[in-house]
Amino acid sequence: MKRLTTLFLVLLMAMAAVAQTVVNGVPWYDQNREPVSAHGANIIKDGSRYYLFGEYKTDSANVFTGFSCYSSSDLAQWRFEGIAFSQQKDGRMGPNRVGERPKVLRCPKTGEYVMLMHTDNLQYKDPCTCYATSRNITGPYEFQGPILYKGQPIKKWDIGSFMDDDGRGYLLVHHGMIYRLADDFHSLDSCLMSGVKGAGESPAMMKKDGIYYWMSSHTTSWERNDNMYWTSTSLAGPWTYRGEFCPKGSLTWNSQCSFLLPLDNDRWMYMGDRWSFPRQRQAATYVWLPIEAKDGVLSIPEYWEQWNPLTGQQAAIDGKTVGKRWKSARVGDTFKYKYEGTQIGLYGNTDSESGYADITIKDKAGKVVFQTSVDFYSLTPAQGLRWLSPHLPKAKYTLEVKVSEMKPNWTDKTRTQYGSKGHKVEITDVLVNQTELFPDGTTPVSAWFSDTLKVDVNTLGRQYLLTDFGVVQDSALLQTKQIQAVIDRCAQEGGGVVVVPQGTFLTGALFFKPGTHLHFQDGGRLKGIDDIRHYPLVPMHMEGQQINYFAALVNADGVDGFTITGHGTIDGNAQRFWDEFWLRRQWNKQCTNLEALRPQLVYISHSNDVTVQDVRLINSAFWTNHLYRCNRIKYLDCYIVSPTEGKTHAPSSDGIDLDDCDDVLVRGCYISVWDDGVCLKGGKGTWVDRDPSAGPVNRVIVEKCTFGPEVIGGITFGSEAYDCHNVILRDCHFLNSWHMLLFKMRTDTPQRYGDVLMERCTGTAHVCIEASSWSQFHALSDRPDAPVSTVNNVTIRQLQGIKVGRFFNVNHRHPFKLSNFTLQDIDVTDKQNTCHTKEIENVTFKNVKLNGKNIE
Repeated sequence: MKRLTTLFLVLLMAMAAVAQTVVNGVPWYDQNREPVSAHGANIIKDGSRYYLFGEYKTDSANVFTGFSCYSSSDLAQWRFEGIAFSQQKDGRMGPNRVGERPKVLRCPKTGEYVMLMHTDNLQYKDPCTCYATSRNITGPYEFQGPILYKGQPIKKWDIGSFMDDDGRGYLLVHHGMIYRLADDFHSLDSCLMSGVKGAGESPAMMKKDGIYYWMSSHTTSWERNDNMYWTSTSLAGPWTYRGEFCPKGSLTWNSQCSFLLPLDNDRWMYMGDRWSFPRQRQAATYVWLPIEAKDGVLSIPEYWEQWNPLTGQQAAIDGKTVGKRWKSARVGDTFKYKYEGTQIGLYGNTDSESGYADITIKDKAGKVVFQTSVDFYSLTPAQGLRWLSPHLPKAKYTLEVKVSEMKPNWTDKTRTQYGSKGHKVEITDVLVNQTELFPDGTTPVSAWFSDTLKVDVNTLGRQYLLTDFGVVQDSALLQTKQIQAVIDRCAQEGGGVVVVPQGTFLTGALFFKPGTHLHFQDGGRLKGIDDIRHYPLVPMHMEGQQINYFAALVNADGVDGFTITGHGTIDGNAQRFWDEFWLRRQWNKQCTNLEALRPQLVYISHSNDVTVQDVRLINSAFWTNHLYRCNRIKYLDCYIVSPTEGKTHAPSSDGIDLDDCDDVLVRGCYISVWDDGVCLKGGKGTWVDRDPSAGPVNRVIVEKCTFGPEVIGGITFGSEAYDCHNVILRDCHFLNSWHMLLFKMRTDTPQRYGDVLMERCTGTAHVCIEASSWSQFHALSDRPDAPVSTVNNVTIRQLQGIKVGRFFNVNHRHPFKLSNFTLQDIDVTDKQNTCHTKEIENVTFKNVKLNGKNIE
């Protein structure tokens, strides 16, 4: 138990190190450095990603412009997916109307996504609850009109939603009304509560240990107040008033409740808004905090400025304070501070006399690179972090803070006046952050990527040596059932490490369970049997589609913290599979990979915090390592090899396939296979962006690796990929590989590749960088709005003395767009003198020599 506790703490530390943390009370920014505008929000989890929906605000008026959708793997770093529901041409969701509090639920019966919403006129005198639907989580959602109960619309305003643990959905309405959604979520079939005494607006609900918790805020317009809650063991009541769930007088930590999100391990997260009228888009912020519920008591006892929602742990703000203070209440007064870094922030005091600060960041040439407004108003005095800039490329900047002529002021429909009485801006300190960034220039490279300390198998729990449980050392004796029994016993007894001792053990597919690990003693070997009957069909994401396919030799699904360690070998023993593949291809040249009936070597899916270190992974019949919907993956000092010459090539034996994964480090590995080295996948097809089984690949670093002579690409984007960003290839050596960096542009798939850095690589290759049309197993379907595929924001730098057949090759057999490439400090020998950079829109050369001649 002590060892498992130690492991749990190690995993928590690893997760805290890599995940981007929630910073409360400051604006958040998406991948475009635009504010995350999703107020009155809710979140649903779909697959391994979270989807945030909310009001897409303006800075001038409270008018409906659309409901936004953002996605994230860590609840902190959000990608703008677009406007999920747009302003309609006319009607209830048309121009000059109010649209608020979108709540998206997925109907268990139909699989359809249903968005509930409040619509109104600008005077809040025409309220109605409406709904829209979509087959795709990100939209577009199609407006269906009012959601009806007994044939009549719900003429109320603030709404919320709740999904019970039996899959039934509910509409929550202000002043204590609860309606149950019909089985298809298109109407309301019953009213469980028609009002609760004292209940206010902005309803939200959660359930824990059989108790329902229902929260709402007082009716003080956008002003903050002490929100309250009720409890019941039944949605139909009776409901008991329990008071405030935050310390009285904290004004719910200066927020208004919006939604309660269930997290892993029976934890919940409170989601609240800090409204800021009129500058709702730039200056309105969020407060998301862990919330405690036990025996009918709901509580957020502390305000955390920064924390990690994946672990529930408080975190420190990145950066250092510089000891600067400034205060002024005179409109136009300006504070300036010069700094060098990637991010800057402001600590300050707020009160009822404070207003807006207009913020400008300029580069060293005086060019404005960022502007926004920050709200320093609060009804009661408060201290803390007020603003963090988006991450910018590391450089010298000047921060300017000006007292704005505008201040937060508004009225409600009773004409009651709210807001600030003055313009004061009070800065108590300045924070400067110099963290390394990914190529998008906004995303920090977490310390997790530089932590290459090896896993100590002795911290992982009890060790289950195969030979202690009746498994014998015999390379010719099939022992799948016996080895699987050891894995199952390990899982049943609380978890631990399945240990392969010295010797060879013949097996079919093995399935690791939560809490289990695989370790090899020196000279230990798992050898796969070369008979496909011993690899059962299982659900799997293969070649961009969700199908039943043959299990791998080593499988782990939903095994967080899974590790494969030790100086041993996983041997696919695949000669027979290779021979059969080439025989099929001889008979039918269009035979696909999947039709060849062969297993992968390692398949890990739906698992977080995966480490594979020191092990030899050889002779795979198909892809060697395939990871699907995994986050925080490390491959350290592995040997990944399949035959690339001689009598038999190992077809499609990719080294490491990353399929809809985030946060990956591949370091110090030797990869020599007859296909891609590290391959980015995620999905394919004309409608891939609406395929729930598809997903992006983000934040990948491949460093200090060596790639063998027949590797198709050191890093390959595709062919089954559509959205890959923030990828770094550095300090790697190539032994006459085919491509160092390869972009496969599928002719039937809209692809978005970008934010790529390749630096300090050495050696030889047939091609250094290539972007080529890829039509293998092409399946184009009709799509009038199909976007053109793009490769954007790519930097290639510090390549000295490399030798290639072609330096930069572009093969356009169908339209795709290359843009914003930077080539810097490069000296390359190119046999064919090939540099197709004229194909690129906006290319920059800085000190680039091709065969000794400068390129400009």
